[in-house]
Amino acid sequence: MQPILGTAAIVEAGDTVVPAGPPHTYLGVAQQLMPSIATLATCAENAYGKTLLCGHAIECVLKAYITRVESGRASLKTIKHHNLMRLWAMAATSGPGVTATVPAWLAHLNHLYAAPYRLRYANGYHGAVLLAAEPMVTDLRELLTTVSQAIASRPG
Repeated sequence: MQPILGTAAIVEAGDTVVPAGPPHTYLGVAQQLMPSIATLATCAENAYGKTLLCGHAIECVLKAYITRVESGRASLKTIKHHNLMRLWAMAATSGPGVTATVPAWLAHLNHLYAAPYRLRYANGYHGAVLLAAEPMVTDLRELLTTVSQAIASRPG
């Protein structure tokens, strides 16, 4: 068999780099956490780590969605907190991608994740009822997709 020889010219489309700031940085953190969340969700022994990472990922997804409409600047002052219920309400009023109905798992997660940060520091208690992987992980993945698409399709 004779080798095939030839030349080719390949031209790649132009690359773009978005500014290192909201909403892209929030979205990037959530995207980077999803593989770890998916791995932790497969084993009951990882409930603590999975719940903590889901809290941070949902916080980042919601902040990405909120800041996408104003290039992040005006909203930054109003979202410097970790209250997932408040962030959900803000996201629900900033566009059609987030419904006003809060998932039950988010209310429970907020109790653990927001001030006084029971999940992070375990101050004042010896245990917590953690969340099951589902529907939290599936809902988070779907919201991440919705927010990613909303950011990618926004003008400018």
